[in-house]
Amino acid sequence: LCSGTNNLNQRLVVPKTLIQLVLEQCHDNNTVAHPGLSRTLHRVKENFFWYNMYKNVKNYVASCTSCIARKGFRPSNKAPLQKIPTASRPFQKCSIDAVGPLVTSRNGNMWLIVITDYFSRYPEAYPVPDIQSSTVAKL
Repeated sequence: LCSGTNNLNQRLVVPKTLIQLVLEQCHDNNTVAHPGLSRTLHRVKENFFWYNMYKNVKNYVASCTSCIARKGFRPSNKAPLQKIPTASRPFQKCSIDAVGPLVTSRNGNMWLIVITDYFSRYPEAYPVPDIQSSTVAKL
C-alpha cells in the first residue's frame, strides 16, 4: 500500500506486470466507457500508484483504437507561442482579435473586434454584425 498525506487515501502499488490490466479496467471497462485522458487518470490515481503513471495512461488512451475510431484524430489546433513585439510608444503596434459569436444585440451585432495597444495594453472594442474582412476593414 502507498499512503497519501492521510491514512484515508491508501492506494495499491501496481507491479509492471499488472499495469496493462489496471489501464484496461479503468479505461476500457463497460462501466466507464472510454472516458478520455483526464477521467481515466483520475480513476487510476484514486486507487493505484506506479512510477510514470501519467505517461503510461496518456500513451494507453492515445493508442486506444476504439477512442480513435469514435472521436477521430484531432491534431493540435493551438498555434505555437511567439514573442510579442515590444513597442516604444503608444499605438506603435497593436493587436486585433475577434470575440464571439455573442448574443445578437438590438443593432444586429454579434461580434466584438478588440484592438489592443502593445505599449499600454489599452483595449478598444467595437461591436460588429460579422467578422468578414470588409466589415473589419471599415473600422
